[in-house]
Amino acid sequence: IALGPDRTVYIADTGNHRVSKWNVSVMTNEAEVAGADRYATAVEASKKAFPDPQKADIVVLATGENWPDALGGTALAGAVNGPLLLTRPNALPAEVIAEITRLEPKRAYVLGGTAAVSDDVLDDIAALTELDIATRLDGADRYWTAIKIAAEVKARAGDVTRLLVLNKIDLADPTTIESHEAAYQKLLDFDDFIRISGISQYGRDALLDRIIELLPEGPKYF
Repeated sequence: IALGPDRTVYIADTGNHRVSKWNVSVMTNEAEVAGADRYATAVEASKKAFPDPQKADIVVLATGENWPDALGGTALAGAVNGPLLLTRPNALPAEVIAEITRLEPKRAYVLGGTAAVSDDVLDDIAALTELDIATRLDGADRYWTAIKIAAEVKARAGDVTRLLVLNKIDLADPTTIESHEAAYQKLLDFDDFIRISGISQYGRDALLDRIIELLPEGPKYF
């Protein structure tokens, strides 16, 4: 579910391969999901998505110190139907340990290198899984880590359309942008490249139109 600034609600129905768009004209109720900090908030979101006695075969963990790995991890969490939890680089928070224990996962993914999540924490996560498996997905930097995550999503989700969205294009020259596109293409076969700017909003509408165009065919409600 996504909310637009003009009180528009977009609902993705993955079971029937469609997106519904609703213009809300009545008062809406908001249900806050929050904890004492970002780690506890992620745990509370997990409890909402996987209430007792529901379990999760796979959990995904990323550092809570920065957002890029967790952002990419949302797609992986969706692909494996598991929660996205956060950890400190050198210590697994007690509330996260309790949540993993409650979910009884068979295995886990850990996103980012050892600077983001240490090997000791990875081992602690693995020890909480049924199969004692925690797979690290990492690259030379956040961009290559995102590529590794995308490749795993592809492997999990099957044959899907892959878009590479390059942000901050107003801060780089065309030659540099093209070289980055070529480098990413060698690692993962993208179907299309879209250049955007979060500052100027350049490419925003083109990106939204392209995503809608590439959605699987199915009934659409407007």
